[in-house]
Amino acid sequence: MSKERAARRVARETEQQAARATRARQVARRAKRREIKRRLTPTLPKRGRVGKIFPRRSASERFVIGVVFFGLLAFIWYEFDDLGTRIALTAILVLVLPAFVVIAFGRKSG
Repeated sequence: MSKERAARRVARETEQQAARATRARQVARRAKRREIKRRLTPTLPKRGRVGKIFPRRSASERFVIGVVFFGLLAFIWYEFDDLGTRIALTAILVLVLPAFVVIAFGRKSG
């Protein structure tokens, strides 16, 4: 009786070992295929900063920001005669513009 059980156990272990080997070959083949596909598939460039001043803004938003900035700049240089006042107001405009953009065109997270 125990010899029969031992023989069945050996047969069962042999089958399991063969199944594990088959499974390992399949997994290795899939991994190799996946790696080849990954290497052959062209990758898209990562989205993000690609040389734009305001990368998170649409073209129309960037246009509005530029028009407002240059409009205020023209107003400052047209309206004030003193060079020191012009330069000071231009510097303030340059410093305040990022805050204006965040407040006016802020994105909600999520």
